[in-house]
Amino acid sequence: MAVILPSDYFDNYADDDSDDRTYGSNWREYGFHRMEDYFHELDRRYLAHPRTCLEIGSADGSVIRELRSRGIETRGIEASGIYHQAGLERTRIAHSDAVQVVKVIPDNSYECVYETAAQYIEKKFLKGYFRNLRRIVKRDLVIVLHTHEDDPKPHRYQVNHEPSRFWIDLIEDAGFENRVLDTTPFWFTKEL
Repeated sequence: MAVILPSDYFDNYADDDSDDRTYGSNWREYGFHRMEDYFHELDRRYLAHPRTCLEIGSADGSVIRELRSRGIETRGIEASGIYHQAGLERTRIAHSDAVQVVKVIPDNSYECVYETAAQYIEKKFLKGYFRNLRRIVKRDLVIVLHTHEDDPKPHRYQVNHEPSRFWIDLIEDAGFENRVLDTTPFWFTKEL
């Protein structure tokens, strides 16, 4: 269902020639800036951060540690063995396939889902996957994707390298509203 990324993906996640491109030293750049953009917009619009978050694609637990340091109760899902490097946060990470895990999470369990794994999930599972995300989230989906507009060359393990419009249509069809229209899709709100 999901591609299980080998540890060398995280050791050199960007296929860059530089020596210091590991996920552990670059996770903020890798996608957490989208979560910070989301927090900034929440502060501007609502003056409140979510209290709970599910992080899908938890890697070494860096994002979970950061969100917990901000007072957000966070759980995660990671299929790769890198989750073993999460230290104390490992108890908060389900070492499993996200497509399967989200099927059994109760409705409205999290105020926010931070998702970085969709581009590694087989296309035939995406429709149901996003419907389940809509079911389990109370409000927002923040998603990090490597789209065709970002770079016409997909990552080595990426099974879905699509344009932004593909993702926006797919996520909106699942019942989300795109909150930021002028960037790569990253913030969606559950339609009521």
